[in-house]
Order: sequence, then structure tokens, then C-alpha cells
Amino acid sequence: MNKVEAFIALGSNLGDRRAALRFAIDGLPGVTNVSHVYETDPVGGPQGQGPYLNMVVALLTTLGPFELLAHCQQLEASMGRIRTVLDGPRTLDVDVLLYGDLVINDTDLIVPHPRMWERRFVMEPLADVAPHRMPPDWECSIAPGGVWRTEPFEPESTCRVMGVLNVTPDSFSDGGLFDKDASAIEHGLTLWNQGAHIIDVGGESTRPGAQRVSETLELFRVLPVVSALCSQGVRVSIDTTRSAVARACVAAGASMVNDVSGGLGDPQMFQQVAKLAVPYVLMHWRSHSAHMTEHARYDDVVVDVKRELLTQVRHAMSNGIREDNIVIDPGIGFSKTADHNWKLLQNLNDLKQLGFPLLIGASRKRFLGELLSDDTGATREATQRDDATAAITTLVAYQGVWGVRVHDVKGSVDAIRVVSRIAKVR
Repeated sequence: MNKVEAFIALGSNLGDRRAALRFAIDGLPGVTNVSHVYETDPVGGPQGQGPYLNMVVALLTTLGPFELLAHCQQLEASMGRIRTVLDGPRTLDVDVLLYGDLVINDTDLIVPHPRMWERRFVMEPLADVAPHRMPPDWECSIAPGGVWRTEPFEPESTCRVMGVLNVTPDSFSDGGLFDKDASAIEHGLTLWNQGAHIIDVGGESTRPGAQRVSETLELFRVLPVVSALCSQGVRVSIDTTRSAVARACVAAGASMVNDVSGGLGDPQMFQQVAKLAVPYVLMHWRSHSAHMTEHARYDDVVVDVKRELLTQVRHAMSNGIREDNIVIDPGIGFSKTADHNWKLLQNLNDLKQLGFPLLIGASRKRFLGELLSDDTGATREATQRDDATAAITTLVAYQGVWGVRVHDVKGSVDAIRVVSRIAKVR
């Protein structure tokens, strides 16, 4: 399917305005560019409103115009936007400005967006990302003195941080710490406030040797946590290999499915995710946890993982999952020895050649503990591997991966800030 260039306007004047913009950008498909952020006086509406932060985002998307509209409205709803007062204050405003060269005049969607040409708080950021779409004689008639350009927005293409929230008693690193609803919700909010871009909630341990739990128990563990976090504006991913769990959690507000089985654990997963139309993390996988170490045999781990990932990606797309909704994960630690893990990390550019965003999940894993063994040969405890995890984050972020899945959010957020700053040096 051909991709279409579209431009989306974002605005917020309630709560953490910058976090709302970041939430929207994270949730939009195929972001290619973002404008500076502009602080603007409100135009119309009730008196006493605070100033807005506004920006424009450029996309290349396979969504049709009405699908894109529905996606934008879903993002608004996820941030608690309720349309009651005309031009009233809002946590998040997401509008379709332009969709290719189409002209649409429908009761639900008008493109180009009506009155955009006369609104400086739209046209200034649009000029940042699409000077080729600006009319040569453009002159704004609204808010001539009420728009202030602020610092550039930090694009999330640098590297997203996915915070791990295991609602389980037996996960390898934090099993039992957050297996009650209250403690899990509190920890999820902590990770979010530390700078995570999405919280990955899982209710079934995938550590080597772990036994499976029932679907009923998995749902019992994750649903209250997903619902509570989403209701507070947290972007949530559901970490599951089951299509029914994915469906229930997306209905509760989750906006991404992270499937460590890459569609192999449930034959209905691809079709379900296609219906849900949310981003999907497809990981390289060969077996459930109880038997994964038996399958750590490769002729060439990089070549074999690429081939097996591509096979599953093709199956996913043939079942209706959009190409721009797929993120791939090489499955560090899943049916792989320490040498396999290091080899994959050394060859990320080969994996990136597949053409999909790349997620790396190396946090606190055993191969790091083995590397950091003490003089007696004792493997370092999982909770003492965060510095090594941050080192991995630094290396992979510098190579342009889409994201990292980590337990210690703050350490990786700081590491990515360092990488981003280095990248700005000219």
C-alpha cells in the first residue's frame, strides 16, 4: 500500500502540555518530522484559559484519511479530551491539516483544515516541516502577536524508553514486587514520571524455564493495572502472547501490543492485532520459556534471526497488520546464548536493514550478569545490572534504534539524553 504525506496539528493548554504533545507524537504512525513548539495565546473560547503549546507533525502513513481522523480522536480520548465547550481548554487537540493533495468536504472531516491558512499558530509550525506546502502570498490574520517560538521539540526518533512493569510473582528480576494492583499501578506511574514513553505491562513471566499461566489468571493480573494507568493518561503496552489478552487490554486503553512470540504463540494474534489497528512489537522467538534454551542453535545467528523475523513480518502483513504498525525485536535472551546476544548487538545495522523500527530488550538479562561476574565466578544479581543496561542503551541509541525496554527507566532516559546531545554537535 502506498504511503501518503499528511500533516497533523497538535495543541494542549491543560496539565503537562509537553507530555501531552509527546504522547501524541508517540502514538501517531509514521512520524517523519516535527516542528518547533510554539506557545500561543488562546483564540476565542472561555476567558481565563492558559496559553497553548502548539506544533505540527509530518507523517508518511498508509492510513486512509478517515482512519487517520479516527486515530487522532482516539489519541485525544486517551488523554481525557471531552468535547463540551467550543474552543475550551483541552489536554490534547489533534487535527488533520493536510492529507496528500486531497480535498475532502465531509461532515466529519474537512481537508485542508478549515481556517488553517489564517491561523498563525498553525502556519508557523507548518512552515517548519513543510515549507513546500506554504502559499507564496500567505499572510496570517489571527493572533499576529500572540505566538512565541520556543525550543525545538526533541523528536522521539532518538530512542524511546519502554518501562517494564511485571505484574507477576516469578519474573527473573522483579518478581513479586509489583504483583498487587496498588503496587503495580504506583510503580507504573513512577516509571512514567521518570520519563518512560510507554509502560509495558505483563502478567506472565517469560524468564527461561518459566511455566505458563492460564489466560484467566493473566487477565486477572493485568486488566486492572492497564485500565488504571490508561485512565491517568499513561501510554500502555500489553506484553502478551495471547490474542484474547491483547484484545481485552486494548479495549481497556492499551495502545500497543508487545508479543514476545512474534505471532507464533497464538494463531489468532495477527488477525486480532490487525483488527485492533495498534502498533505491534514482533519479537524473534522459537519456543515457550520452559524449553527455549533447547532451541539456541544457529548457523549464523544474525542471518537466521533476520530470516525468521522477516518470515513472521510477512505473515503479519498478509493477515492485515499495517507495515507502519510493526516494530521488530531480535529477542535478546530468548533461545540465545550470551555469545548470540553479543553478536546481535554488534550487528544492529544488519537488523535495521529489514526496514522496521527496532526495539532492544537487554535489561538486566543473564548475559550481563555473567559478564559482570565477581572473582569467584558468581553471576551478578539482576538488580545490580542497571549500569550495564544503561551502557547497552547508550550504544544502541547511538545507532538509532527505535526503543529500549528497561527496568531502570531513569538510567536509560539519562543515557539517551547524552546521546541526543552528542548528536546535536555540528
